[in-house]
Amino acid sequence: MRYNFAFGPDVKLTVGDFKETGIAGLLETDIDLTIGENKENAKMWVSKDGKFIMRGELSDMNKDMFAENRAKLDIKSSPSAGNPNATITVVEFAGL
Repeated sequence: MRYNFAFGPDVKLTVGDFKETGIAGLLETDIDLTIGENKENAKMWVSKDGKFIMRGELSDMNKDMFAENRAKLDIKSSPSAGNPNATITVVEFAGL
């Protein structure tokens, strides 16, 4: 892992327990990385045969990946323009 992800000798790696993912042949684990006082957690997926490892995000293409975040938006009391029954809603986030 050090070679594939360029983790030098100063990086302390702690590999968590491997868990089933519900996807045949694929396990997931958490990797804790420590460099001095800096700590980071990375989720990784490993094939059961140990030949493949992946770091990043694993998304279920059968689910709406943004449904949970959209449910948190309260746009009913926000200023708006256009047709309130439009098929597409554009939400703009702007800072002052």
